[in-house]
Amino acid sequence: MKRILLALSALFFISFSILAQGGYEIKIKINDFDQKQLYLGYHYGDKQYINDTVDIDDKGYFTFTDEEPLKGGVYLVIMPPDNQYFQLLIDEGQQYFSIETSVKDPVANIKINGSTDNQLFYDYLNFLSGKIVEQKELSKDKDSPDESKKAAANEKLEALDALVKKYQTDLVKDHPKTISTMMVKPNLASPMPTFEGTEEEKSMKRYVYYKKHYFDNLDLGDSRLLRTPFSRLASCSRTFTKAGITTLQTFWKRLESP
Repeated sequence: MKRILLALSALFFISFSILAQGGYEIKIKINDFDQKQLYLGYHYGDKQYINDTVDIDDKGYFTFTDEEPLKGGVYLVIMPPDNQYFQLLIDEGQQYFSIETSVKDPVANIKINGSTDNQLFYDYLNFLSGKIVEQKELSKDKDSPDESKKAAANEKLEALDALVKKYQTDLVKDHPKTISTMMVKPNLASPMPTFEGTEEEKSMKRYVYYKKHYFDNLDLGDSRLLRTPFSRLASCSRTFTKAGITTLQTFWKRLESP
């Protein structure tokens, strides 16, 4: 009986400690990085800002920590002196984790411990990087004068595109609440329907449809969007002129309201 009580007490203490854990602690080790300081930045609209600066410790880690949690979004690990950076996804409940990578290729060499969202994101980036290499190689034969070679290349490119879309679709379906999904989902645009009428009428209908569905795959009530690098948001006013500016102003107000 005493053993059971002791076990239950230990379990309660551990659970309480986890629930009470606030703030954040992000430990980063960058192999072959010879600087003594590292910056943590973040996106806000179309600007980037520095959130914190830390020094390296005697074990080779840079530790960003505070009692207050970070607001959700896409953050930047900035490496002086040339300010190269790689991205971190920061969200509620996943602000205690560690990263190890290399200054030569932070994305390809990254190792993540304690952050499912960052693991999803970097798995996707590395998958996409490999497919881009394949796409470039296949594109060399896309305009070949040899019709059989050209047809084979186009077939493989279509299969490659389908594979990437399946990866994106599966990620969105399996992890709907993550920042990874928020970053990937806008790439899954709905196909444009066929319209009737003259060429001018069809062109206008396509424009109206595109404008109406421009933000279909973005949750405009998600405040994490404020701290992302989405060009879709920044280009809204350029795309839709005055009407687009009104749309964008409404969007910012919705995000910033309590």
